[in-house]
Amino acid sequence: MKSVRRFTMLAFLVLALTGIAGAQGMTGNFTLPSETRWGPAILPAGEYSFTLGNCASNRALHIFRGRTGVAVLYATTWDAKAKGNNELVLEGNGEVKDVRQLSLPEIGIVLFYPASRKAEPMNDYRQIAMGIPVHLAAKAR
Repeated sequence: MKSVRRFTMLAFLVLALTGIAGAQGMTGNFTLPSETRWGPAILPAGEYSFTLGNCASNRALHIFRGRTGVAVLYATTWDAKAKGNNELVLEGNGEVKDVRQLSLPEIGIVLFYPASRKAEPMNDYRQIAMGIPVHLAAKAR
């Protein structure tokens, strides 16, 4: 009975440590050219870094400006069929754009984010999209 408990505790410890290591995932950085909405966060223009957990179990994206955490964002959906360049895709028809996806083909994933809840007056019905390069510092495990 004690050996079963020890085995169970050891298995739990291994799974916990694996989860912690997997949650570290990867890091990267990007530069926003103007104020940008990303879910509930409004980020001013500037340089940012991020950490992304293991996407299969933890879609939390932690955004930092310098050493200060500024947002924790969760993708609404994701796809494992990323192609093209590592980039943030921004959409909008006003001065402030919304992040709609984070495409990371280098690690094989695209994370999708909803448009902001705050609607802008539609002076022009065209949605303008632009890609912001994303640089990865480490590949996911």
